[in-house]
Amino acid sequence: MAKRTAASIVLCIALIFRVGLVPAQAHYPWLTVSEKEPMRFEVGWGHKFPKDGILGDDRIASAMLVHPDGAVRELSLGAQDAHPIGTLAPSGLHILAAKQRPGFYSRTHQGGRVGSKIDHPEALSCSESANTMKALISRGEGGDPGRLLGHALEIVPLTDPASLGVGDEFAVRIVFQGKPFRGTVEATWAGFPDKEGYAVTRETDAGGEVRIPLSHGGLWLVKAATRVPYPDAAVCDHRSYTATLTFRVH
Repeated sequence: MAKRTAASIVLCIALIFRVGLVPAQAHYPWLTVSEKEPMRFEVGWGHKFPKDGILGDDRIASAMLVHPDGAVRELSLGAQDAHPIGTLAPSGLHILAAKQRPGFYSRTHQGGRVGSKIDHPEALSCSESANTMKALISRGEGGDPGRLLGHALEIVPLTDPASLGVGDEFAVRIVFQGKPFRGTVEATWAGFPDKEGYAVTRETDAGGEVRIPLSHGGLWLVKAATRVPYPDAAVCDHRSYTATLTFRVH
């Protein structure tokens, strides 16, 4: 009897994963900036940082570069994987930012499908993505790392990471819909052995702040995610937000 019960539990768990009642790790975007001139950037896509898939230009709503003096320049995207950044100021911190075009994703008995419950009335669950990305390009003194760009969920550095090194802590504040974000923040570095995991997991404090210990040099990713009920349950269940920030530690 016990063996049959255990076998039934295993079968139920397998069925749950098969039909999608337990969500797989969600894909999300991030920005990778080349270190060579002329500087270009890619929009990574997946959950294996730093290289998984590429988010196509048709799925990117906008991209812009904020110069150290606060001037904002909209960037044009090409059909290639890497997009030109253009001229940078000779000194100071630049903020590269992009928004993913919102989209619906539903889980069905046949697997994941693009579209809402309107498109898939048999959907087991549905979420709409609202993802944003930022990358820091440090070229010396100047610029404001704490500049808010108005993203619904935004990772705001409290210092320029170019002034930090291995062994230091990188402080950031997370803002969600204009208020301090309470939740989990994850961070990792390119080359971390667990490509689908994170080197650091921390909870924000009451002010939405968290400190990331920089245990390794190179390219880093900081990620925060949350979700809220979708306004119309007949269309979708949740609106999911993911924000990422990439930067280099020398």
